[in-house]
Amino acid sequence: MKSCAIRYKSPRFSVRDILSQPHIKEIALLSLFLSLVACSTTPRSIDSLDIDVKSQETGNAVNDPDIQRRSEALHYFLLGQLSYINEDYNTAIDNFSRASDLTDVPAPLIHTKLAELYLKQGDLEKALAESELALIQDPGLAYNLLLKAGILEALGKGNEAEPLYQKIIQTKPDTFDAYVYLSALYQRSGDQKKSVETLRALVKRAPKESFSFFYLAQALENSGDLRGADIEFEKAHVLDPANVNIALARVRVFLKLQKRAEALALCQKIVEQSPENQAARKVLGHLLLGENRLEDALGHLSALEGLEGDPTDTRYKIALIQIERKNLHEAERELMLVLAQKPEHEQARYYLATVYSGSGRRREAIEELIKIENDRALVAKARTYAAFLLRQEGSYEEAEGQIRYLFEKDLGDKTTFSYLVLILRDQGKYSEAEDMLRDALDDDPKNEGFLFNLGLVLDDLKEQQEALEMMEQVIAINPRNSEALNYIAYYLADKGESLEKAHQYSTQALQIKPKDGYFLDTLGWIYFKQGKFLDAVQVLADAAQLIPDDAVILEHYADALFKSGDPKRAREIYESIFTKAKVESDDQRKKLYKHIEKKISRLPPA
Repeated sequence: MKSCAIRYKSPRFSVRDILSQPHIKEIALLSLFLSLVACSTTPRSIDSLDIDVKSQETGNAVNDPDIQRRSEALHYFLLGQLSYINEDYNTAIDNFSRASDLTDVPAPLIHTKLAELYLKQGDLEKALAESELALIQDPGLAYNLLLKAGILEALGKGNEAEPLYQKIIQTKPDTFDAYVYLSALYQRSGDQKKSVETLRALVKRAPKESFSFFYLAQALENSGDLRGADIEFEKAHVLDPANVNIALARVRVFLKLQKRAEALALCQKIVEQSPENQAARKVLGHLLLGENRLEDALGHLSALEGLEGDPTDTRYKIALIQIERKNLHEAERELMLVLAQKPEHEQARYYLATVYSGSGRRREAIEELIKIENDRALVAKARTYAAFLLRQEGSYEEAEGQIRYLFEKDLGDKTTFSYLVLILRDQGKYSEAEDMLRDALDDDPKNEGFLFNLGLVLDDLKEQQEALEMMEQVIAINPRNSEALNYIAYYLADKGESLEKAHQYSTQALQIKPKDGYFLDTLGWIYFKQGKFLDAVQVLADAAQLIPDDAVILEHYADALFKSGDPKRAREIYESIFTKAKVESDDQRKKLYKHIEKKISRLPPA
């Protein structure tokens, strides 16, 4: 029997996710840099640079110091980019600095990179110096103005950041972050009027954005205008009714206004919408106990109060908005600024890791995740995420170490246990995984997850009959376990046994997951074994469309096409396996190609 009775569907980043963020952009960045380094004391175009290089090749400009200097600058810039991509930040700083030394005027791209790198290292003074150099050639660039303003705030120089935010609002009025940060500065300096006015300007600029009304409502609440805050929170809630934070803020204002009935009704809706929200549940509990618990209820919402004295709170919230909008570069900037000022902010560190991961920078993400060590719930989440990233890049031993760390710290649970089993299977440690699962089942013999995973491990060990028995136990506990149903159906189909039972289990699995390509493959293979070749072709075509790079599905599809009387199309599908199918090793690829070539040789001549 083939070992593909279960084809585990591990989550993957798409090629676009991995490459588009830092790598493809390098082409555009390089073009920009060439434009800048070509601008020496005598401005030159890209075309003139090309002409100089050609002259140099003919020997007419070999000793031209200007060309030589710019060539060296480009060399160090490219080395810096390569070091940055490879997450060697000290070397990146060194090479970018050398490139900067060789340019006659500050290149914004280089100095922005250096500012971000120094910020990442927590060296705020050097980050500030580089951000200032980045603005010399392009003083109106909103990203760099926000970067410099954020660094100034982190250094406690909010009064110097204020005119930068004002400049952004004047020149780039759709840069909404600037309004919020400026309002927060006014709030902290005690100027409530300017704080509110700034956010009213934001509302005029962005009247369809819930966050503009949300921040205005917070400013009004902090200024003592609770009725005004109530009105603006309501507008925000209408625009984004699913936003729990907005709803909780409305509850808080209701409580301050002594509107117990309104607070109770809204809190009940929040709990219905998000039953896991602890703050809402605690507030609801106090409200249900009666009028004398209003202060206790309000106390649970005090942490959600608006623009507080700590600027990192506002910046953190803006970062989350940027993440939601998929503005990863801007989110990275804000989260680095939060951590430069408050390195113990572990939620910010976790989200920074997600930004790195989403940008294809896995090692950076892992580095941040393993720094999280105080918030126990977040530690478990972070280490599991780190293990997931390590597993994706094939670092199975490191991934295993991250999960074992959780069990050493008494932070493991059934989910992390199952993930550890998966990582052991990745490494071929089947006997170890089996021992762990049998020990776990001694304590919890009816655990569906443990039984299912043991079935998979037994399949790995070629103990298919016992694996089948485990899957039957899983179905006895949960008749809707689609993976177990599909396992048994495929096993029976591949053996050519009990095909009616196989068909029954397969159709049950597909009722639960009708668009699962692997499940469709199982049904198609059952039809094939039953001699229903046209039915098999129809179902396997759908499976191949859903999972176009699976060699087994493509082979099944081609087999069915051949049997149904379409050898020409069968040949096309067999041959597509050579280019489409994902194979883990060269040895497996050779075996697969030999197997498929043998099948092609049996077809009628093309």
